[in-house]
Amino acid sequence: MNSQNVKIILDRLKTTLGYSQDNDLANHLGVNQNVISNWKKRGSIDLDLIFSKCQDVSPTYIVTGEGPERMSQIVNYTVGPIADRSQLLAVGEKGLLTKGGTAEYSRDTVLEEQVRILHHLVDEKEKVIRLLEEKIETLQSKS
Repeated sequence: MNSQNVKIILDRLKTTLGYSQDNDLANHLGVNQNVISNWKKRGSIDLDLIFSKCQDVSPTYIVTGEGPERMSQIVNYTVGPIADRSQLLAVGEKGLLTKGGTAEYSRDTVLEEQVRILHHLVDEKEKVIRLLEEKIETLQSKS
């Protein structure tokens, strides 16, 4: 994740929660405003903290900008299979919201899907770290 992505995620979160200032978001999360500023500078964010303090906020919407903003908006759904996982928009207790409808799954299946999404985010972060390490090595070898 880079600084621009962190800013986009934080802006989505503020909008969803009805805030316009970082200070309001920091208060909601129970952190100092410097924490928000540091996330933006470092290009990393504590998603565990965010989703523990904002449980009705859709993790998928906050990270991707797709699907409903809040988990409580996942109320009208149809039962059917998910043919293409790329169609996944949001995960909720009642099922997996897709562009073509929702397939209803057990809570365990939903939790497994949430874990899969989090693993994907970790994988993306690890890719960024590897790229940065390669750039550092390249710069050091040129010195």
